[in-house]
Amino acid sequence: MSSSLDKLSSYLEDSQCKEVARYFNDEKFELLRRKGVFPYNYVTSMQKLNTPTLPSKHDFYDVISDSAISDEDYCRAGRAWNIFGCAKAYCIQMGKKTVKTAKGVKKYVIDKKLSVADYVDVVEDSGTIMRTMYIFRSELHTMYTELRNKVALSPKDDKRYILPDKFHTLAWGNFRIVGFMQEENLRNLISEISNLQQTM
Repeated sequence: MSSSLDKLSSYLEDSQCKEVARYFNDEKFELLRRKGVFPYNYVTSMQKLNTPTLPSKHDFYDVISDSAISDEDYCRAGRAWNIFGCAKAYCIQMGKKTVKTAKGVKKYVIDKKLSVADYVDVVEDSGTIMRTMYIFRSELHTMYTELRNKVALSPKDDKRYILPDKFHTLAWGNFRIVGFMQEENLRNLISEISNLQQTM
């Protein structure tokens, strides 16, 4: 191919992008229709991916092409960051290597007490996983440790509400979340009534 993938995809009409439209709509669809930007020179380790904010515009500077990204591209990257959400907890498996993170949870707890299955369960079952950990406290200039039972993983820790299909999300505060929660409560109520009827 003599043209880039970005250039070739620009020839497609929105109606031809059926697979993308199946999973994403509105602003997400529009963002995914164009090539994104990535700070290749900034990401020198997996830890750099564990950042709570979008890297600065300077971090997107490309050493190979000796070029910076435009204000428009950086603005678009910011929109994508906010719309798709920045996860506070994730688990990635790459061959034999597994990278796990959970905000506010001690590293030894993540390494020893949280399994890959725990991350999957949180998303699929919308449950909350608690773990005990020691934390440092100080009072009147006296340092001590305290054993605490804390939330280690929860689907509500993220900036997004995970929809029942376990794939799409909505930002917390979105008006549609109430409808999904009412549906979920109704399903739970029907399930409880069904269980009661079976025991009678």
